[in-house]
Amino acid sequence: MIPDKYFTSTRLILLVTFFVFSFSKTNAQDGKAVFLAKCASCHSMGNDGATGPNLQGVVERWGGDVNLVNKMGW
Repeated sequence: MIPDKYFTSTRLILLVTFFVFSFSKTNAQDGKAVFLAKCASCHSMGNDGATGPNLQGVVERWGGDVNLVNKMGW
C-alpha cells in the first residue's frame, strides 16, 4: 500500500521540524534553565541533602549514554 501525499508530507514536515529543534543550541540552554528552575532544588550532583535522588553517577546507575549526559552540561 502506498501512503497518500498528505501522510507523506506530514511525516516529512515532522521529521524536518524534529531535526531543526533537536540540534538547536538554544534548546540545550533552555533545558538547562528549566532544570535549574524546576529540578535543581531537589536533585543535586553531590551529597548536599537534597530531597530528590542524587544525579552523581546517574550514567553508571541507569546504564545511560555518557555522550547524552555530557550534552546536558553537567
